[in-house]
Order: sequence, then structure tokens, then C-alpha cells
Amino acid sequence: MTDRALAGFLEDPDAVIISVVTDVEPDLTPAQLHSAIDQAAPTRAQRRRLAHTLRQHPDLLTSGRPEGPPQIERLIRALRALSG
Repeated sequence: MTDRALAGFLEDPDAVIISVVTDVEPDLTPAQLHSAIDQAAPTRAQRRRLAHTLRQHPDLLTSGRPEGPPQIERLIRALRALSG
């Protein structure tokens, strides 16, 4: 990971998460995305962990593999609730 990418997930984890999620779910509104992030990762440390993992492994959103921090699963559940 480059210094710039590292800084991104540390300084603005929400932007990193939104960037990755919009590649998969481009029709979600910013409000919906922020709501899903709030549900999945309520603390800044959790958001950083989620952003770092998604930056390295964006395919975890769609692969169904049970890997990564619990915030991945929580985010997927929150996103499913929005689309279903």
C-alpha cells in the first residue's frame, strides 16, 4: 500500500469505503452509504479497519468469503437492507 493510500484510510475512512462500495452499488445515495457505514462501523477505529480491508480486498463485498473484520459482514447486511 502506498503512503497516499495509507493516509486515505487513516484520514478519511468514509471516503475510502464509499469509493469501494460505489463501484459495486453505484445507485446508492450518499445518505444511504453513510447510514450503512454508521451501522457497520460506528467508531472511527472500526471505520479505519473497514476502509483498510476494503482498500486491499474490495472483492470481499461480493465474494461471500468469510474473511476480514466483522465490519465487512455488517456493511454487507446494511447494504442488503437498503436494496431489499
